[in-house]
Amino acid sequence: MMIDEQKDDKHSVSQHSGNTHVISRFAVSLFFRRTDEFATSKTVKERLTTKIISATNEQEAFGKAYDMCQADFKEFDMVYKLTVPIPDAEIKEMNYKQKRLAKGFTLRQVEEKTGISNAYLSQLENGKIKKPSYDTIQKLNAVYENGL
Repeated sequence: MMIDEQKDDKHSVSQHSGNTHVISRFAVSLFFRRTDEFATSKTVKERLTTKIISATNEQEAFGKAYDMCQADFKEFDMVYKLTVPIPDAEIKEMNYKQKRLAKGFTLRQVEEKTGISNAYLSQLENGKIKKPSYDTIQKLNAVYENGL
């Protein structure tokens, strides 16, 4: 199996007839398979490609990624696709300590609600951890935005 990664870096905002559309980034993974049948044997070739695409929605991101791959994989059948939104920079840069204090939570309470250790939370709040995982961001947003 071959893995191919490419990035499509574009602006985060685009203008269309005076309207502003926010452009998000998506990770699009496409899995292709081709079966060659010969008189004596059958061979299967598989390819996995992942593209980072800027688009306004998941469907547009998939379309762009598929178009980029079409020439390389024209003899293959697409078997599986997965499109995942990439968190915006604004989410990653939120002030975690300010959000926690605004909700009146201690580090231990956030740990109980999210399963994230209070030591990790402290490092995140103090800037020692610069890039938390998507899962961590989602858990913290659920607590700080919804009080879960």
